[in-house]
Amino acid sequence: GITLGFDGPDAHLLVGRAGRTLDALQYLASNVVNRRGGRARLHVIFDADSYRARREVTLKQLAADLAAQVASTGQEAVLDPLSPLERRIVHNALKDQPGVRTYSEGEEPERYIIISPAA
Repeated sequence: GITLGFDGPDAHLLVGRAGRTLDALQYLASNVVNRRGGRARLHVIFDADSYRARREVTLKQLAADLAAQVASTGQEAVLDPLSPLERRIVHNALKDQPGVRTYSEGEEPERYIIISPAA
């Protein structure tokens, strides 16, 4: 894969609202890099001002907090829509968490995760 990191005083401008600008730039770069057939796809990741790492920490903490809430109340928790990468982070964070399960619903770009009590 290819990882491009941008740092500097204005790097936060590349992140945009909830990482949408960064995701859009990453999508465009991925399409350019992978437009030729006949070879394996390269995974392209853009990051600015360490946004991706900070977001991963935030998502893991949110997942843990909601999982504890679901386990104690027995009530499902529904997250806001997330990108595929962010959904993967949440699913992986809770895959071994006893008492809860996760699944995704909806259609892109409005696909979201539900954390529910384990059956």
